[in-house]
This record gives sequence, structure tokens and C-alpha cells, in this order.
Amino acid sequence: MGESEDGSFLRYEHYKNRPQKIYWQCNTRCNKGPKACKSENVPESTIHQVFIDAWNTIVRDRKKMNQRWEKQEREGTELEQLRARQMRELAEQGRLTEVVPELVQTVLESITVKGDGSFDIRFLDGTAFNVTA
Repeated sequence: MGESEDGSFLRYEHYKNRPQKIYWQCNTRCNKGPKACKSENVPESTIHQVFIDAWNTIVRDRKKMNQRWEKQEREGTELEQLRARQMRELAEQGRLTEVVPELVQTVLESITVKGDGSFDIRFLDGTAFNVTA
């Protein structure tokens, strides 16, 4: 789902404190230590909120986004046409208050954890945002 500026992230579950907490950790940091990667572990709840915030921005701005999606549907490759159609139809369903895994799998390309605590999120239609958690 995500990557750091210098490597990919992996998901792990932390059982020390109840209730169970799920984090994403940089593979580079995990394998080579904190000197190799400055990225901190990221709670999965933070990644979920980043996705929700970005998606709700798309929903809010969907009238502006429609122009781009319509152009992709007319002039894009078959895949670009499909992605534009999906984004338009799914954005019409409205805002999110919680993560819907099927939506994430359908529209999300990547989330990159930045060193400044922000996240670059990119959707499969090419839409991209920088979100601060």
C-alpha cells in the first residue's frame, strides 16, 4: 500500500498493548536499522485517514475533476478510459467516513511517506495529492 521515500513499507501487528495496533514500517529501516531510513513507523489508522482525506477532496472537487476525466475517456488509452470512468462513478457515491477496502483496491496506486510527516497519495487515474496527517 505504501512506500517511504527510500523504500517500500510492510504491515505488521503490534500486540504489546491491547487493543492490537497495526503499523506500517519501512523495509529499509526494518532490515538495515534506523540509520538507513529516517521514516517512522506509521499507524495504519493514519494511513486510512490520509486516504479518506484525499478521497473526500476528490469528491468535493469532482465537478472540476470531471473535465479531466471526460478528456481521459475521450482521448486516453483503454486503461485510462476505464480509470476515469471508475473515478467519476465512485466519486458520485459521496464522501467517506471510514476506509472501504474495495474502494482502496480499485482506485489507489500508492501512498508515499515523506520525511516531513506528510504523505504523497496517487490514484490510478493519475490524480495526486500531498496530505498532512
